[in-house]
Amino acid sequence: MLKKPSDKNKAPRPVTSVSEDQADKLASMLADKP
Repeated sequence: MLKKPSDKNKAPRPVTSVSEDQADKLASMLADKP
């Protein structure tokens, strides 16, 4: 699932465990809200 984008197709934000962790936290916060 984790794919390293080639230099030609660089994603706006790096696909790293950190970004995934932050996304998970954001999802948790959003899910916490009604």
